[in-house]
Amino acid sequence: LAMSFAVRYPELIAALVIEDMDIRTRPLSESRIQSKDRDATLAFDRKLTGTPEKIIEAFEREGYPKEMVESWFDEGRISKFEEEGNDNNSYYYSQVNPAFRLLCYEQFFETNHGEDTWKKLAGIVRNDQQRRFPIHLMIADPEMTICDKESVSTMKDAMDELSSSTSAASPLTIHRYAGATHSIHNSLPEAFAADLEAIIENASAKTTTEK
Repeated sequence: LAMSFAVRYPELIAALVIEDMDIRTRPLSESRIQSKDRDATLAFDRKLTGTPEKIIEAFEREGYPKEMVESWFDEGRISKFEEEGNDNNSYYYSQVNPAFRLLCYEQFFETNHGEDTWKKLAGIVRNDQQRRFPIHLMIADPEMTICDKESVSTMKDAMDELSSSTSAASPLTIHRYAGATHSIHNSLPEAFAADLEAIIENASAKTTTEK
């Protein structure tokens, strides 16, 4: 989504940050998480009531492994909320959205959208120096990343080729996070926040200088 926005509105982008994602086509059939009822998945309510066990069961019906959902309570991806002085109105809210995941597969991952969008990005930074912006690819631990090595190489080669043809530095910087899960911002929040802050400061300084 961020890459698509950057392609459509490059004049609004100061820096593009991509968290643990490549551009490879991914058929839904390859995923270990399978929706058994598309309509139910699209209607999934992330505001959940009941015990943690009931919430885990709700995600299991969407195809998520029990141990994965259990870890979300500790990671903060499922949080408990309650009205002060009224435990009866407590509920849980999930940052994980099964409907969003399914639609991403249908609209993006199962298509050539990633590769096509990356080529358009390369075209923008190659042909329009005024709209050129840095791109930061954040990759989780090798054992836990979803990024495909070959796909990442393709991404890097496209930007390196651009650098060679324009005699300018490659706009792509790759950050790697040992010990991080796919959700880098949740698993290594301090390292993620430090890098993000530096990216924002550099982008802000560049924007100020250009003005």
